[in-house]
Amino acid sequence: MGMPADRVQIPAKDTCTYEDYARLPEGAPYQLIGGKLVMTPSPSTGHQAVVLNLSLELAGFVRKTRAGPGLLCTC
Repeated sequence: MGMPADRVQIPAKDTCTYEDYARLPEGAPYQLIGGKLVMTPSPSTGHQAVVLNLSLELAGFVRKTRAGPGLLCTC
């Protein structure tokens, strides 16, 4: 799980660089887009439903075909 946004210190400047982004703590919920640090949105309920349904389908396939371990990342 990522770091809470309220615990991240964002540089107070008009344009940020990759170096500014790289100094953020691991897991900080930000992206560098056009020189701005933009908070990464949380997944929507619809997105989470799609991930769940896809995971269930893939898990069934993996079990049925013995294709190997089925792993899920909750990133």
